Amino acid sequence: MEAGGGGGGGGEFGRREMKTSVYVDGMTERRSSVVVNSSYGSSGMDTFKRLAKTHNVCIATSEGIQSNANDMKFDNLVKSLMETSRAKVVVCFCEGMTVKNFFMATRRQDVVGKFLLIGSDGWATRPDVVKKNTEEAAGGISIKLYSPSISYFDHHFLNLKPYNNSRNPWFQEFWQEKFQCYLEGSERKPDYTEPCTGKEVMEDFEQDPKLGFVRKAVYTMAYALHAMQQNLCHGKPGMCEAMINIKGTTYFKYLMNTSFTSYFGEEVHFDESGDPPGRYDIMNFQQFESDGEENATYAYVKVGSWNNGRLEMNDSNIFWPSVGRGITKVIESVCSKPCQKGFIKKTHAGRTTCCWTCTQCEPNEILLDESRCKACSKGWWPNTNLTGTC
Repeated sequence: MEAGGGGGGGGEFGRREMKTSVYVDGMTERRSSVVVNSSYGSSGMDTFKRLAKTHNVCIATSEGIQSNANDMKFDNLVKSLMETSRAKVVVCFCEGMTVKNFFMATRRQDVVGKFLLIGSDGWATRPDVVKKNTEEAAGGISIKLYSPSISYFDHHFLNLKPYNNSRNPWFQEFWQEKFQCYLEGSERKPDYTEPCTGKEVMEDFEQDPKLGFVRKAVYTMAYALHAMQQNLCHGKPGMCEAMINIKGTTYFKYLMNTSFTSYFGEEVHFDESGDPPGRYDIMNFQQFESDGEENATYAYVKVGSWNNGRLEMNDSNIFWPSVGRGITKVIESVCSKPCQKGFIKKTHAGRTTCCWTCTQCEPNEILLDESRCKACSKGWWPNTNLTGTC
């Protein structure tokens, strides 16, 4: 849940900054990454680049793709990422279907397990992203907005029926769509041929993880409205004349000054940008073997959290692509390794300076610095360190 107003967009920047900090904090020990963005996350990628630079994280390459791009474009994307094959961490600022299409492309290009994909809350723990892609997705890491389930909501919702929920004008339409049947007295679609009994059971119901944000948003608006009414009406109940033509900017000030304790004990308040404290769960899509790999099961597992700037990770519980579970199997992601003695770094035009190839100096040359060789004068030979003077 977030609050905002006016046309400045400060709240959006703050949320983007917090979310991107989760990526960068998690990347500081991996050191090198490739970045993929779609239209969903182009602004987030810009923020990531800026923060990565200040944290000494190398971005080997940056690519863009639309979520509705065809298979060939996703295949070309994977081929492009393979050109910097030592950079194994892919940070994807994209929504769930882009992630799914990326996994499918790794299968077609026979590079399953090559990359550690770090996705955004557009992926989170969505089952449709990994459906029929479990092996390709195993080891992937995503972030999920922290929002504990509302314990009493499931019982309430599952007891709602189309004939006892008149307060919701869309519930009958939802019921017909869910169970592919028609209700007497409701608008009927031609393909709904069977009548609804009204007693159908939602066996596959799962509470939306963002439901808690809806609850907090409603409470925020209610607390702000109550504070404004008390202030403007001097304690008198109901509407007063001062509230009849109230400006949105006035109400916005009360929203920004609202604070309360949420249903799971979290303090809700807003900073100068209109953002509440940022809090995310870090999820890992894991493989669990049972009587051989062919009978493996898969599940999202929480392996860390980011709470208002503080990152906590349990590396020993992470399932890494291709190598399995455990802190001793942490993936190394570097664009280029340090050059051996007698070699210099050569960067390529249009490529980042943190990626290079190592080129050997000639036998009669010394190293001037990490990127230049110099030939010794005739009759002279380099010393054993290949530095200084001949």
